[in-house]
Amino acid sequence: MDKVLAKEMLERNYPGLDFDKTKKARKKLMAEHIDRYGIELKPGAKEILKYLTMKRIPAMVATATEYELAEKCLMEVGLYDDLERIISASQIERGKPFPDIYKYACRTIDADPSNCYAVEDSLNGVRPAVAAGCNTIMVPDDVMPDVDLKKQLVLVTDSLINLIPYFNKVL
Repeated sequence: MDKVLAKEMLERNYPGLDFDKTKKARKKLMAEHIDRYGIELKPGAKEILKYLTMKRIPAMVATATEYELAEKCLMEVGLYDDLERIISASQIERGKPFPDIYKYACRTIDADPSNCYAVEDSLNGVRPAVAAGCNTIMVPDDVMPDVDLKKQLVLVTDSLINLIPYFNKVL
């Protein structure tokens, strides 16, 4: 979410909330959680990236996470070397739920969004990917797309590993 929009929304809905202090506390809690438990890798993540590398299809991560933290986490789980690049919300003016991050990612490889796939696990990621014009795939974590949103997706699946047979058919 756009930093200014998020701050305004939270402060409007929670009078007295110190946004910057809350954001700092959230970052600290996340860092402690990662230090204690590590980073959980979605099943099939390594396999799909190896597949895309083998097919010479560029793969990127478009994340709301700050670039340095995203880079560190991707290195830690062994995904970094199979990525073309990392696109962070800090590189654009408006983050998710706006489509800017996907449009920017497509521009960096000189590709039309209609020729790109966005793989997302949340509604907050799916909606802007669809709005950007990407072929959007959802591998839901918790919340499934509703009927209307599902119609806008090219695939909803329960595992990243299922992307390999799908891409074998469409690419």
